Amino acid sequence: MKEFSPHNSHQQETRVANEELDNFRLISRPHSLKLLKQTEKERQIILQCTILPGTLSGVIGPVRIWPTTYLVDRENNHRSQLIDAWNIALYPDWYSVPDRKKIHRITLVFSALHDDCKQFDLVEDIPEKGAFVVKNIVRNKLGVYEVQI
Repeated sequence: MKEFSPHNSHQQETRVANEELDNFRLISRPHSLKLLKQTEKERQIILQCTILPGTLSGVIGPVRIWPTTYLVDRENNHRSQLIDAWNIALYPDWYSVPDRKKIHRITLVFSALHDDCKQFDLVEDIPEKGAFVVKNIVRNKLGVYEVQI
């Protein structure tokens, strides 16, 4: 795996390409290298998520994620637990997005999926509208994914 050094500014992002990642682009942040090492050791799953401004409002409101957010194996319904999240608040708190007219990136870390999992969904299981859902994420060898929510 190619090494990279994070920039001092969180506003500057570096994309790192690697043949092993199957053209996956990892958003460079100070915690990214640590997460990659942790993923290899503990088989955790990392989702780099991009949140777009609303189509009607043109802005992103405050964001949060519930602890009842899972990765669900499409074949056997096994649920991987949400372990950690960056750039987003956990329910019941809200995170105010700094520039509401631009995209916002968050990082979610989940417990391991079963070895035989080939495809999974990101599902925020909540009792209100606006849940994060991404269907049919194809499993890769590294366990790091980029999705749009």
